[in-house]
Amino acid sequence: MTIAGHPAAEMGYTVSPPTAHDESFRRRMFTVVTPDATIMVGVGGDNPGADERTRALYDRVKSSLRFAS
Repeated sequence: MTIAGHPAAEMGYTVSPPTAHDESFRRRMFTVVTPDATIMVGVGGDNPGADERTRALYDRVKSSLRFAS
C-alpha cells in the first residue's frame, strides 16, 4: 500500500467499552514512511453512532495527503 507515493500501512480496530450498556466503536489509523519521518494518523471518536462520518473523514484525509519536498 502507498499513500502520496510513500510506503504505508493501515489498520482498524474495535473499542469495546468496559460497561455492557455502552456500544463498541471503530477506530482507524494509517502510517506513512517518508525519507524524513514516519507519520501516524488516527481518526476516531467515542461516539458509536459516528462510525460512518468518521470513516468518511478518514478516507478524505488519506486521499488528500500530500508531502512537500
